[in-house]
Amino acid sequence: MLFLEKVKLNKCTNVDIVKGDVRTAAKKYYNKCDRVVMPLPESSFGFVREALWCLKPGGVCNIYCFSSEDGQREKVRELQQTAANMGATVRIKGVHRVLPYGPAIWKMRIDAVKVR
Repeated sequence: MLFLEKVKLNKCTNVDIVKGDVRTAAKKYYNKCDRVVMPLPESSFGFVREALWCLKPGGVCNIYCFSSEDGQREKVRELQQTAANMGATVRIKGVHRVLPYGPAIWKMRIDAVKVR
């Protein structure tokens, strides 16, 4: 609900907030989105395919996940491999530590641009 409040406070008019099962709801957004935000770090990688299908070329996906410093390279490889398996290419714009989660574990954000 915080996201909905932020949209209202910032008077955003070009934002669709979709509640529902992403595996079915995403189909109507295929190749139409400039940005996809995946804020649930515990499950985001289970929906990367849907997010990438929704992005236009040049669109940005912000994926939140949990990872150690050493594990972030593996997360990036997993993202790139998922894209490759579906015939897409992503360029990693950045990997950022957002919040500490536990001993040597961080909530991370991976920013990826869909190239094709």
